[in-house]
Amino acid sequence: MPSVADVAVVTSPAAAAIAATPLPPSDSKIHTWGSSTLLRADMRHQLLLLSITPDAGMAANYHLHRRKRWVVLNGLLQLELNGETRRVRAGETVEINEEVVHALHNIGKIPAEIYEVQIGEYFGDDDITLV
Repeated sequence: MPSVADVAVVTSPAAAAIAATPLPPSDSKIHTWGSSTLLRADMRHQLLLLSITPDAGMAANYHLHRRKRWVVLNGLLQLELNGETRRVRAGETVEINEEVVHALHNIGKIPAEIYEVQIGEYFGDDDITLV
């Protein structure tokens, strides 16, 4: 049977950094543009927290079975919506209907965070059509 003498305590800075790094929630996904965390879901709605890394963004795409509302929490983003480009920042909201081509790019110096409310009948990844 192991005893206290069989346990090693590692106190290096690297070990401390690993121990202090929070694990992502189980409903989080890492993407090329940052991360998404599913906060709440039911049959017709999903609420996600998106974090977009500086100088990264989501490619132009559209959906057939859902519409979205983005609420920008922080950061400075460049939004493309049906070919028109504008900047969005904290406090602004964006409505995206089905079949509307949209893209988003973080042009700021800090990670941008957005609440994404999805409303629809289907939320599978195969409802993301890249343009």
